[in-house]
Amino acid sequence: MGRGILSQRAALTVFAVTAAATLMLDRATKALVREFMRPSQSVDVLGDVLQFTRVENAGAAFGVLQGRQLLLAAVGSLVIVAVVIYLWRAKPREPWVLLALGLVAGGSIGNLVDRVTTGVVVDFVEVSFWPVFNVADSAVVVGTAILVVHVLFSRPAPEPEEQSP
Repeated sequence: MGRGILSQRAALTVFAVTAAATLMLDRATKALVREFMRPSQSVDVLGDVLQFTRVENAGAAFGVLQGRQLLLAAVGSLVIVAVVIYLWRAKPREPWVLLALGLVAGGSIGNLVDRVTTGVVVDFVEVSFWPVFNVADSAVVVGTAILVVHVLFSRPAPEPEEQSP
């Protein structure tokens, strides 16, 4: 990952713009799906490889914890709070970390809004080898993957050398 270090203002801007763009894209795509597709309707995009299929998911990933909206909303809220606390305490300034945190926050907020307002999360991207998902799910997964790669493969910045008198 890159070694670029941003100012605190630029770092918060990268985070906020990423989170806001993710949330807006998620909300817009879900609104379009709700407007133009009936539940369970499927539209071929790339044959058997990619379809848009409207699924109203009352659970978490892979359909687990069906109907446990309060628990899932609490977990989503905790993720958002954890990201904010990390930003406040650690003050990360690496662009990749900020991008990843923005993706996780924006995606978590997007699915939380669904859970709180409708009781279900609208999923619609269907690929032949994976359960149906949405933009928010993708953002959380990609953001988390970036953070894992960063933690596993980044080297700490070298300590500044002390000058002798």
